[in-house]
Amino acid sequence: MKNFLCIIFYAVASLVLNMNIHAASKEKVDVIKDIFKFTDKSKRSIELSELSQGCPKVDCIPAIDHPQFDVISKIDFLHSEDVMMTIDYNGVQKSYPRKIMQTHEIVNDHFGDKPLAMTYCPLCGTSVAFIPMVENERVEFGVSGVLHNSDLVMYDRKTRSLWGQITGRGIVGPQTGTQLKRIAVGLLTWKELKVEYPNTQVLLPPTDKTERYQNFHYQKYIESEKIMFPVAIADARLAAKKVVYGVEVDGKYIAYESEYLKKRSPMVESFGDRTLAVAYEKGMVSAKDKKTGEQFDVLRVYWFAWFAFHPDTQLRN
Repeated sequence: MKNFLCIIFYAVASLVLNMNIHAASKEKVDVIKDIFKFTDKSKRSIELSELSQGCPKVDCIPAIDHPQFDVISKIDFLHSEDVMMTIDYNGVQKSYPRKIMQTHEIVNDHFGDKPLAMTYCPLCGTSVAFIPMVENERVEFGVSGVLHNSDLVMYDRKTRSLWGQITGRGIVGPQTGTQLKRIAVGLLTWKELKVEYPNTQVLLPPTDKTERYQNFHYQKYIESEKIMFPVAIADARLAAKKVVYGVEVDGKYIAYESEYLKKRSPMVESFGDRTLAVAYEKGMVSAKDKKTGEQFDVLRVYWFAWFAFHPDTQLRN
């Protein structure tokens, strides 16, 4: 009798499991085709097959559209080693806790009268801020639900084009090829931030359920060699998650391994026809033409992701 009941139990459990799997498969949505309606005939700079779906729907990771901030002295949910993403722009200083950004990935924000989109991809370790202006109009961004070379792919809510976070460029849809302007982002611990930027405004958790913002959830991922989604190409000169600072100069690329750069900062070197001055200060890396003073964008990123998008990069390590 006991064996008979066990057989019945497992039969019912198996039936329920199969029903759930069947229901889930029927409900699965192809974000690219079903939601954005993109096909191989759509305007694009990449193959649609290069995109990996990471979420069951658009905005499954909800962007923050109405961010709230407070002064450092009133913040009580951060710990000394918590990582902060810091921006000084348009006369305003703001800092975004990584513990919040990991859950939302995009903040549609303003710095005074200037709009700004703050983004974070935990899989590539990239904190990137953009001026969200397209065709002289402000746009807001959301999380598309797909990734490109394991990197966050955003969509704008006006044209519903897809944008690469690392490149800051439209990759599928009407705005394919359009380039967003970046604003520099620095990374400091909470302890360091309070010393270096005592007047910064700090992003607050968007809900009262602050328990979801107590811990950083990607530490084991960072410590492993595992990459969660496919990348086009890989390089073994550095460990996949090694932090580098990537710079584009006149259409050419160079990456500085983090420890290499910090030990030698400030440093000067020839790169192409330029003389680069590169320095690390207050959690931020700057790169400029020593002769003209022209500033170049610098991106803090895991090596695998930088190389996937820039396989012809030079490397300093």
